[in-house]
Amino acid sequence: MLYMGNVEKKTGVTFVELLVVTCLLAALSLATYSLISAGVRVYKKVNSDVPSIEAAIFLERFSFDLRNSFTYKDIEFTGSREKFECAAFVDSAKLGVRTVGKVAYIYDAFSGMLRRRISNYSQAYSGGYETEQELPDVASLKFSYYYYAKEKDEYLWLEEWTEKKLPLAVRVEFEVARDGHSASYIKTVSIPCARYD
Repeated sequence: MLYMGNVEKKTGVTFVELLVVTCLLAALSLATYSLISAGVRVYKKVNSDVPSIEAAIFLERFSFDLRNSFTYKDIEFTGSREKFECAAFVDSAKLGVRTVGKVAYIYDAFSGMLRRRISNYSQAYSGGYETEQELPDVASLKFSYYYYAKEKDEYLWLEEWTEKKLPLAVRVEFEVARDGHSASYIKTVSIPCARYD
């Protein structure tokens, strides 16, 4: 038998093992980074959507009110760049029923508030209102009114509405600015019972 003597056992890491560990660490680092960045994006999206959610709810009410508006001899449709009022069916909390009333949208540029006021029939005459909702931080706003000019044979947008009939549509354009972010909104709503004559 051959005797080889004391052979020392080598311990250590091979180059292949080092490469495998490095690749695993790189993959884990990439996965961690993507999870953290996705979380930051979700956080920013959730916090930045608050003005848009409020604006979307307000625009939905705006559409609902205009689609429920109608011509009524005692409550005329009046409109300007920053305000309009119309007769509409409203849910009266005071009376507990759906009734004829007045809906008004009023923009106060000084405070940056867009207000929606609802009055039942009796409050429409007394100048009071039953409920009010507000959209804050409105930087600018413009209402415009669509109608058919029979004498010109064309459709036009007006900034003031003084006619005795309903416009064919109403458009609102506004910008909400909050916490250094701003978002612009445009909504055009046709009025179903408006006449083209």
